[in-house]
Amino acid sequence: MTTSASVERARERWGDEQGSQQFASGVTLDQANFSLSGPVAGQIALPADQIVFQVTHGSGFVPELTATLVSPALTIYGDGRVYAMTPDSWSTPPVLRTGQVDVDTLGQFILQTGERAVAVYALGAGFDENLSRAQIQVREELSTIISDATALATDLTEAVPEVLRAWDLGAADSKSSALPEWTGPALSEFTTAGISNRKCVEITEGIRVLYAAALDNEDGVWRTTEGPRTTAVTPLLSGQGPCER
Repeated sequence: MTTSASVERARERWGDEQGSQQFASGVTLDQANFSLSGPVAGQIALPADQIVFQVTHGSGFVPELTATLVSPALTIYGDGRVYAMTPDSWSTPPVLRTGQVDVDTLGQFILQTGERAVAVYALGAGFDENLSRAQIQVREELSTIISDATALATDLTEAVPEVLRAWDLGAADSKSSALPEWTGPALSEFTTAGISNRKCVEITEGIRVLYAAALDNEDGVWRTTEGPRTTAVTPLLSGQGPCER
């Protein structure tokens, strides 16, 4: 069984007022997906290494760097692993926080939520203005789902990702002599894929240094052997392809 739902302003759901305000400038779309296997009434067999609940969102009309940095806000695997990603800004990678949910509690949450599909689309800042009763109900429904899932994932701690991915967004027009040095793979190791034929790569070495530098790199421009380049760096979760967007 698969459940999906969509609504704008995920950042508000996480208590991030700054994120909500910045999202209000464009189109945002949040979606919660969760699935279960086994009888509806009884034991639930959750696949340990697969994502069983995830909250995602779209970036709207924003710069390419911002759109590329958008990552799942909350991800829960069948074995109870939790990964939450919260952006501190819209030009740096999200901060990764991890934790653990009791597997039985997670199974009951998914079982009780059941199967449903909720979709909400918004343009501009008037997210909650001039809504019909049905539209209000849809927003409340998804808000409840996300709030209940968030309540499962308490006591999260900041963590360094196990794997990173990077998107090369092209040469940057920068004359700065203080650009951070790119310590990831050479441009020749990036492969072409995805929207606009941008190049991407999966990074498994030197992660701690590169992730820390990316968090401090406010405009995503790096000093490379190819000259200044804009490169988006984000955590890569298990089961995600390096060039998925």
